[in-house]
Amino acid sequence: MPKALNCTQAMKFFTKELWLDAQNTNRTSELHLREKAASYAYRAQLDALRSRLSDEAFQFVCSADVHDGELLKLAIVDGSPSQCVERWS
Repeated sequence: MPKALNCTQAMKFFTKELWLDAQNTNRTSELHLREKAASYAYRAQLDALRSRLSDEAFQFVCSADVHDGELLKLAIVDGSPSQCVERWS
């Protein structure tokens, strides 16, 4: 049985506090710098994962808008695709 994820874990880069501050119509340069720092840190972590993903998967996570998305299934297959018994449904 797969290990369950801790769904209450806080966001690492785009925190609740950053989001709440961003809702303020009186945006400051300090907030802008915090947003930039979060974006750069997120991208640095993403780049560190590049060697572990196929080019197609890496391009997907870089460009897909998955805001409030939910990962429903992940299949990791060792070997050729013809050896995969379980297919996406």
